[in-house]
Amino acid sequence: MNLYIASIKLWFKGFKENTERSITYSFEPNKINVITGDSSTGKSSILDIIDYLLLSDNPTIVENIINENVEFYGMNIFLEERSYILMRKAPHSGQGTQDVYWKEQEEYPMPYIQTHSVGEMRTILTRMFYVPQHETKVGNRKYNMTFRHFLPFNYLTEDIISSANTYFDTAFFINRSYDVFLDYALELVNGIQYHNANEIKAKIEKAEIDLKQYQKKHQIAQENATKYKASLTSIYDDALSLNLIPADNFFVRENAHEMLHYIKEALAAYNKLIKNDEDTKKLELLKKERYELNNKLSIYNSLLAEMQKQKSSGKKIQDSLRPITFIKEHIDEVIISPETIELLHLLEKQLVQIKESRKEKPKLPHDFALRHEELKDKLKACESKLKELTILRKTIANPKWLERAIGLKYRLENLKRPKEDTYQASTEQNMISLIESLKIEQKNMSLLPHDVKEKLNSYINKYFHSINGIVDSYPDSTMRYDDDERRISLLNNGEDYPVRNIGSKSNYMFLHLCFFLGLHESIMFHRSKHVGSFLFIDQPSMPYYADKGTLDNDDKKQLIKAFRLLNEFMEEIIGNQNRSFQMILIEHADESYWKELEYFHTTATFSKIAQGGLIPKYIYE
Repeated sequence: MNLYIASIKLWFKGFKENTERSITYSFEPNKINVITGDSSTGKSSILDIIDYLLLSDNPTIVENIINENVEFYGMNIFLEERSYILMRKAPHSGQGTQDVYWKEQEEYPMPYIQTHSVGEMRTILTRMFYVPQHETKVGNRKYNMTFRHFLPFNYLTEDIISSANTYFDTAFFINRSYDVFLDYALELVNGIQYHNANEIKAKIEKAEIDLKQYQKKHQIAQENATKYKASLTSIYDDALSLNLIPADNFFVRENAHEMLHYIKEALAAYNKLIKNDEDTKKLELLKKERYELNNKLSIYNSLLAEMQKQKSSGKKIQDSLRPITFIKEHIDEVIISPETIELLHLLEKQLVQIKESRKEKPKLPHDFALRHEELKDKLKACESKLKELTILRKTIANPKWLERAIGLKYRLENLKRPKEDTYQASTEQNMISLIESLKIEQKNMSLLPHDVKEKLNSYINKYFHSINGIVDSYPDSTMRYDDDERRISLLNNGEDYPVRNIGSKSNYMFLHLCFFLGLHESIMFHRSKHVGSFLFIDQPSMPYYADKGTLDNDDKKQLIKAFRLLNEFMEEIIGNQNRSFQMILIEHADESYWKELEYFHTTATFSKIAQGGLIPKYIYE
């Protein structure tokens, strides 16, 4: 990740009344930014401030002089060429504040409007650094990996720079999770994506167990559904044999849900019948209903018969008029008597009157036929219920039938409906695909270098064997990173056992420089986005100034070599590889040691006598 710190800013107490009560320390990109000066002037606190602004939960900023006078800390940081301002209120009583200001901008605003909580900000930066999801347990607490777990690769602190056995200052972070995550992080940034064979194996085993359980669950659900339907069918057939269910509903047997509903309804009717006298009343009501329906139908039938009679009577009158009409038409041929003619006229007149009176035929209502059919259907249904109820009541009197019916009832009550089968073929296929994918990862692991030292050693030895390294002291040796012990040792050519003790602290300081420079070149070669292209180094001169105020010639030569080694790294990364990198170097030596080196830049010189240190004199005097 292309990262550099453009500046840090401190707002001192009272800055709102006096805007001059603040100070900014600027750093150059692609440079070794040196802060030098007297001891006890706050040089090393620069790292404490940077780490606090990078969302530390355990601030280590010195309280005396520094934190007691500061109200806000700020940092201008560039990530992938984009400028961000990060600000945080000074810790109080050793506890950091849980709110921050974070915004993409170049100029510091006046403190301070909260934009995010520390937790939210940590999540944002973890995402920006492409940190994979990874969890570990430390004691009884679980930790998720964040961008901060990669910071041990950026801090070469004064506590470890000349240590014989410690190469990552995980203790600096005051949290055991940094130590637990370290090996995972080191392998990850060195290109080993599938670094943990046991973890992949565990994922495969879990995925296979999940698949088997899913398939077994589906199988059991199918078996239970089959058993359930078989039991329900048996109950249905028994209910059929007991005449609890009509024989004309065999289609119901094909659907378990319908069958259950049908049986329950039948048994509910039976259960109601044997529990109370309501069905005796129901029987009487059905008989009464049948009587009333028969009466109504009798009236309807009488009306229909009368209508038929009326039609028949009209036809007879018409037939009676025909002979009289015929006689009238042929009267001259038969009779000439006036009395006969008068009699015929009288008969004709009376028959015509009767015919006229019959012209107004009585009519039935238009829905007469429909109502007549409805009554017949009601009567049929009523008689069916009467027959069913009568048979059932007679059957209940049979002890064997009653015993079977009661048993059937309890069989149904004890029949448990199986859980719904949630199986989906697509889900099963996804689970199978996951297993196949994990097995491919597992297979690919055999093609990757598992040992992180194989990744690092060539880069580390590049600087160890440099003219500015310490190869002149150990001309036949190579550096080797021991990933089990997390330390560097020297291995003489042709020997199997490392040199455990290489002498002076100066030698160990050089091993640390070679290791960190090689580590960062390896990280950049693998294009890891989890680590910023930034390194903080605290006092390489410590082994030389530890017990004396001035250096002899040999110590000076060694210190100059150390600075040249750092410059050589910058030349390789920036000049040859056209990449970006920034260092912040805390030193006690004076500027003359690096003045001629191309990539060195003196950012500040702290003096107890002159302007003071990190906190200017005018603030606390």
